[in-house]
Amino acid sequence: MKRLLFLVLLTACSSVPDPGDIILQTGTSGIDLKFLEGFSDEVVEGSSFYSSIEVRNEGFSDVTGGVLVPILEQDLMEIESWQLPDGFRLSGNSIFFDLEGKSLAYAKGERQVLGAVMKAREIGDARTKIDSRLAFQLCYAYKTVFSDTLCIDTDPANTRVAEKTCRAKDLTASSQGAPVAITRIEQRVIPTSEDTVLIDFTIRIKNKGKGLIVDPLSYGNICEARAVGDPDKSLLLTSLRFSNYEYSLGDPLSQPYEDEIECQKPRQVKDEYIIHCSITENNALPRSVLTFDTPIVVELLYGYQETISRRVAIVNSN
Repeated sequence: MKRLLFLVLLTACSSVPDPGDIILQTGTSGIDLKFLEGFSDEVVEGSSFYSSIEVRNEGFSDVTGGVLVPILEQDLMEIESWQLPDGFRLSGNSIFFDLEGKSLAYAKGERQVLGAVMKAREIGDARTKIDSRLAFQLCYAYKTVFSDTLCIDTDPANTRVAEKTCRAKDLTASSQGAPVAITRIEQRVIPTSEDTVLIDFTIRIKNKGKGLIVDPLSYGNICEARAVGDPDKSLLLTSLRFSNYEYSLGDPLSQPYEDEIECQKPRQVKDEYIIHCSITENNALPRSVLTFDTPIVVELLYGYQETISRRVAIVNSN
């Protein structure tokens, strides 16, 4: 709906800025979580204090079912009540929410503020002050969408006389409006025994955010410390499309469909993830096909986990 609304507004209203002036799919942030000013870092035992945090979706993907979990030393502090914005739901010790990503309506992403009335417990006469920490852990599922124009050259050795309309090259990018970025797509043309060629892709991915990549199917349980998730399913390639070729994971719980492209599972090498994909032999390109440009779209799905914390000093009332 976000993209459809974007197109309708552009065609219906001439005062809308040129889309080139509004860059939404950029940056390396997803949901940004921070304490707001006015937080008391020193409180008297037995007294109540207020803590407020800002939650903003600074990325391009909408979030449904995000989870926010407070982490505190319960023998030193307790949460007396919450002040939650519309759409934020308290269930047990966790807060669930939906948050829209960047769009024409939310050029900086949807922002909400929530607060908690907290109470410092008694620390006893034996101590004048004790340090503690208040933390919030955030978990959510997110998408990265890479799009560009790809040049397919079935004659890299230049054996044909025909003039080429484009030059095949690797595609590079720094961000796609998400904490996980596709930084490079390398392509290689592989001649077969027949009069055809295969196209092989190497997709390079980096975590450019401040958090951890976690299982997108179990991120809620991970945030609530009820599961550790499956590391092999933390980063999923859900779709790869170019020309008439497509790879689609479909239901992440099932096996990939039989598509024109085969893709291996992501593997982590030092600070990046690598995915290899290739056109299947049954769908190889004829060498007679001339060089051509085609859009390419790559989509990733993953869970993301991030934590913020602050020091709280509880002082004796005497």
